[in-house]
Amino acid sequence: MNDTQPTDQKRLLMAVALSAIVIMIWQFLFPPPKPTPPADGGPSSASAPATVGPSGAAPGTVAATASATPNTAPAPDALTDLPDQVVTLEDPGRHVLAVSSRDGQVRHWELIEEQYRNRTEAGTEPFRFMMPPAADHTRGVFLPPDVQVVVGDRVVRGVYSVALVGDAIVARFEDPATRLAIERHYRVGDTPYAIEGKVVLANLGASPIEYGLSARLRAAQNAVEASAGFMAPPVYLFEGLCARAKDIARQNIDAIRSNRSDAESMPRFTDGLRYGGVDNRYFLSGFSPGPEGLAACELFTGTEAAGVAVAQVAPDTSYLVARLELPGGTIAPGAKVERTFELYGGPKKLDALSAQTPSLSEVVDFGILSPLCVTMVATLRWFYSVIPNWAVAIILLTVVVKILTLPLTHKQYKSMAAMKAIQPQLKELQEKYKDDRMRLQQEMMQLYKVNGVNPLAGCLPVLAMMPVYISLYKTIYSSVELYHAPLGLWIHDLSERDPTYILPVLLGVVFLVQARMNPPTGDAMQQKMMTTFMPIVFTAMMLFLPSGLVVYILCNTLLGIAQQGYMNKHYAPPTQPAPATARGRS
Repeated sequence: MNDTQPTDQKRLLMAVALSAIVIMIWQFLFPPPKPTPPADGGPSSASAPATVGPSGAAPGTVAATASATPNTAPAPDALTDLPDQVVTLEDPGRHVLAVSSRDGQVRHWELIEEQYRNRTEAGTEPFRFMMPPAADHTRGVFLPPDVQVVVGDRVVRGVYSVALVGDAIVARFEDPATRLAIERHYRVGDTPYAIEGKVVLANLGASPIEYGLSARLRAAQNAVEASAGFMAPPVYLFEGLCARAKDIARQNIDAIRSNRSDAESMPRFTDGLRYGGVDNRYFLSGFSPGPEGLAACELFTGTEAAGVAVAQVAPDTSYLVARLELPGGTIAPGAKVERTFELYGGPKKLDALSAQTPSLSEVVDFGILSPLCVTMVATLRWFYSVIPNWAVAIILLTVVVKILTLPLTHKQYKSMAAMKAIQPQLKELQEKYKDDRMRLQQEMMQLYKVNGVNPLAGCLPVLAMMPVYISLYKTIYSSVELYHAPLGLWIHDLSERDPTYILPVLLGVVFLVQARMNPPTGDAMQQKMMTTFMPIVFTAMMLFLPSGLVVYILCNTLLGIAQQGYMNKHYAPPTQPAPATARGRS
């Protein structure tokens, strides 16, 4: 090390800090423009085969109601002007599914659990996370799944009779052109947030009917929500999913749109398909096939692909579609075919996703750190079961991780104390050999050896702990348990930023305290950067993070301060470290 190293370090720190400030100022003064929804693209509304999988088990208590409500959000394609009788099916305390007479399709899907209910001035109301397309949508939303019956090149649609039959909703329709009778069955599944579906096709005519089945899982993405500001992770950024034999392919709207110019790059999968759907950070609209399996899974964008009429397109909105095909076939006169499937509509809770067949747990994308993250999620949920407050659960999980990493941080702080002890000798050497880099390096290595100091010992523990802290960050970032979960006082949703900025400012003060506990660098400008400027930059970055993450970082920083104070007290550097001359050299 020579006298240029402090200058280089200073310049590097200044560059990092200034870059962060420039980015924040740019984001504030010039927010990203709202992207225009893409032109229609993808397949026409007449697509081919689809069928979906069974669940098999008795549902829980089922409640059903029927109402002939006016259609405030038209159904897709040519059904806008058709009668809209609605029948609902409830899994008590969990979710409510509504089926419309318009093509016998799902009309909307509500989550009625207390956690997911939306707050209003009058109290709370169910969270209708899935609803038909409408021109007045101002937020991202899942569109209802569209299970299509295809004859030739035509999607068979019509007005169904819809009624509650036992514990299931049954929708019936006969196509006069082909004499194809269609029944759609929906019943509450025995696993959380699941609906067991069945399509029964009967040939009432005198000629064979070639048929196909397909399903479209869809979402409407609002550009404002999906392009959140600096350091603000968007909740309502949607992705299309195709689960294959050994992995899960996922692409967002921008990625799919970029492939349009090259037909061979359009996302279409045919190998080892298990299920498909669309999701955002916290919720999933999924479709699992029956024993026949899936023939193909394709991802599209555009209003035509989603079956959204021009009059239904909302401002600043793009549409995402996962289109799933099942093998078709031929129905002989007088014969019938049954296909079963399962719809999943709800939060991405690991236990609920794992309970499905096939398991949907991999839609929670933890990446290569999945084993660590899954363990942390289970621990977080266990703490919540003991003390039902998610903020407390985050704090307890952070404490446990800190305890488990104590041996590594212990080595780190001991190394920092040892380095601090030899700082005067290092400065002497740097001054003495400032014109001889090679000799300086030799003298420094000898000084480290005499005093038993390893200059890398402080870095290695940090590198070893990085996967742990990244896993903890991803766990809190991805946990739907924090959605609408209150911290208390002024924070009502740990998945959103602090509306008053009190927590980030408090964290900034803690950052300043921690920075000033570190050993001085010896360079006044560099010291000022580390103890004042960088904490301010980091605080600004915290302003837009979800409150749950800020709680974790605040708790982790406070624990770090306590540990550093203890180490500074009990591992104080020796007052007389071995001098450079102890080597017997001049």
